[in-house]
Amino acid sequence: MNNLTSDSEVNSSSSLNTSSDDDEIDFVFRRPKIYKPRITDFNRFRLSKLAVTEVINRIRPEIEKNSNRGASIKAETQVFLTLRYYATGNMLLPVADFVGVSVASASRIIKSVSSTIAALRPEIIQMPQTREELEFTVHKFYEIARFPRCCGAIDCTHVRIISPGGNDGEIYRNRKGYFSLNVQTVADASLKIRNIVAWWPGSCHDQTIFNNSRLKFNFENGGYTLFLLIGDSGYAVQPYLLTPLQTTNTEPERLYSAFL
Repeated sequence: MNNLTSDSEVNSSSSLNTSSDDDEIDFVFRRPKIYKPRITDFNRFRLSKLAVTEVINRIRPEIEKNSNRGASIKAETQVFLTLRYYATGNMLLPVADFVGVSVASASRIIKSVSSTIAALRPEIIQMPQTREELEFTVHKFYEIARFPRCCGAIDCTHVRIISPGGNDGEIYRNRKGYFSLNVQTVADASLKIRNIVAWWPGSCHDQTIFNNSRLKFNFENGGYTLFLLIGDSGYAVQPYLLTPLQTTNTEPERLYSAFL
């Protein structure tokens, strides 16, 4: 009887010890989340390592300040995640898995980083401002095709989006049948974007976007005297905007269209 009591006490004691040990194990193995980017191939972002590093350094203070929920996520990780999302157009889940965060965190990070980058637009994206900048840009275009006075090449590109729905949803459907934003850009001879208009729906014509742009206003009001843009046949010819000829009957006309 005493043996039975002893065994029972031992079993009870063992059970208590086991429960206590379990509690201790649960406590010991709780660790703060640590986000460690493991990036070696920068081609996956469609940017060079130098460009990615520059983006990180420019926006680091702002995005690290915004990352204040739970464990702080390093600026590098936030930028890697966002650039990966831009490059692939993936759904949030695989992009979140890419750096090991939740879908909710990935969504919040992409919104924060995107807003911070966009806020740099007035500083980073601008037409040549001084006479020296304009002349340098003209010289670079001339080196490419011996075309004079050109300070920028203008065109539009369609950026695919999900239908916004609602009464105005169909105005975002372009002539190829999918939903998009028709984004107007001006690039210099180094392919650097110098001007951008990114809010027109896909059904809008390139000329309509240009007609309503501040860029056109600036050219027509003497902002770029003696300088001009080059574009494709989607634009009407202006004294400050030259496009290819529809037909070429003479050698000078052929050379003009070839160089343009």
